[in-house]
Amino acid sequence: MINFLCFVVVRVFCRPTEEQIVRLKIHHGGMFIYKSSTVYVNSEIVEEEWGWDVDTMSYIDLRKVIKSIGYKAFKCLWYKHPQKALCRGLKQLNCDSNIL
Repeated sequence: MINFLCFVVVRVFCRPTEEQIVRLKIHHGGMFIYKSSTVYVNSEIVEEEWGWDVDTMSYIDLRKVIKSIGYKAFKCLWYKHPQKALCRGLKQLNCDSNIL
């Protein structure tokens, strides 16, 4: 078992004439278990909508959100692609280019 800080699921909802809304679902405090498939267990979930412009979101903004839920320091963040399985959909989220 490996302890894990958190990962983020980002969904962007938009229509051509509407402002784009970013919804973050942050899973944290749990751990990965590797068996026949990868699962993340015993986590807490924080889910909110922020009024971020998807073209100007930054890693610094995301770090502020993570710090607001109680983490003072962390090494890295991970993003799960919403249409992929956990074992194949996790990508590092550690700079502005990863955020965009």
